[in-house]
Amino acid sequence: MEDSSGPNSETAQHGQVSEGGAAMASSRELPKLQGSLFKYGSKSIQVAFQSGNYKQHVIIIGGLTDGLFATDYVKPLAKALEAGKWSLVQSLFTSSYTGFGTSILKEDALEIEQLLNYLIDQENSEGFILIGHSTGCQDIVNYLRTGGYCTRAVRGAILQASVSDREFLVTLLETQPKLELAEKMIKEGKGEELMPRDTSPEAPITAYRFHSLSTVLGDDDLFSSDLSDAQLKARLGHMSRVLI
Repeated sequence: MEDSSGPNSETAQHGQVSEGGAAMASSRELPKLQGSLFKYGSKSIQVAFQSGNYKQHVIIIGGLTDGLFATDYVKPLAKALEAGKWSLVQSLFTSSYTGFGTSILKEDALEIEQLLNYLIDQENSEGFILIGHSTGCQDIVNYLRTGGYCTRAVRGAILQASVSDREFLVTLLETQPKLELAEKMIKEGKGEELMPRDTSPEAPITAYRFHSLSTVLGDDDLFSSDLSDAQLKARLGHMSRVLI
């Protein structure tokens, strides 16, 4: 029997360490951006990060569970915008990270309005392009429907990865009984109360928000493939002037 502490074993051990070190060294570098962090509202979560110091602003709005650096393209986008003299703004909302389950689209719209108002008043912004990622697309659609004062400063909107949360949830066997419970709670006037802990593994969620995400024509149901042309027009028709 060979001595396990012999040279061959030692070489193998060193080889493993070397391979591990190489793997770590070659791993993807985590993104980093320079810029300014600022508050745009009174809530502790209402902070935003601006890259670039220009008067035109691209604002990226992430989806469920997202926050800063919501997508892999945030850093290259910031660099590209720098060349075109646009600033990139990443913002946190009450619905960011695990807050989505206890938030509603209407609240997101109010906070987007607050953010744009701050950038106009404090940064002398000359205009905005809004980029929505995933459920952030619902936020943009809903915000532009509200017709808030600052919507007139929105030059364009990009809906990236606009998907149907409902069509995903319907593929899960446990969705239907959860939806039935949400409907029952809403009928009992408990729409703002939390559902059982296992309803959403990502975050606590109210009966209203679960219903909004998982039912046909819920407030979040804007991009489902089974919606009729008339239903899509009613929900998205106002976007025709701003979509890029």
